Amino acid sequence: MTTRRVFLQTSLAACVPALPASAAPTSGFATSFYIDPASWLIAKRRDVRPLHPDADNTFKPMESGFGDYRRIQGVMTAFKSWQTDLALGKTVQTTALLAVAYDAAPADAKLARGAPPL
Repeated sequence: MTTRRVFLQTSLAACVPALPASAAPTSGFATSFYIDPASWLIAKRRDVRPLHPDADNTFKPMESGFGDYRRIQGVMTAFKSWQTDLALGKTVQTTALLAVAYDAAPADAKLARGAPPL
């Protein structure tokens, strides 16, 4: 799959100065990423997609926001995220992480036969 990247020099909104960057595979699906120029972390993402295909398969203009970045094992990780339905203008989902570990070895008991589901 080929991805085309386009970098622009405009802002998403006055409240979040960000540099937009678009990624569009040859399939035509496009996502715009808005990068905070002070931290170079992703501030927002915009695309047209279902919030959750199993619950409602309707394609809608959505915006994802990311914040509360923390360095975990050398990786800047967003501990808060939210989904906004742009047509309704309201937040439809929020996520707050409590802890993150990369490449963590699972406890052997969780992989044993008959272990309760994770």
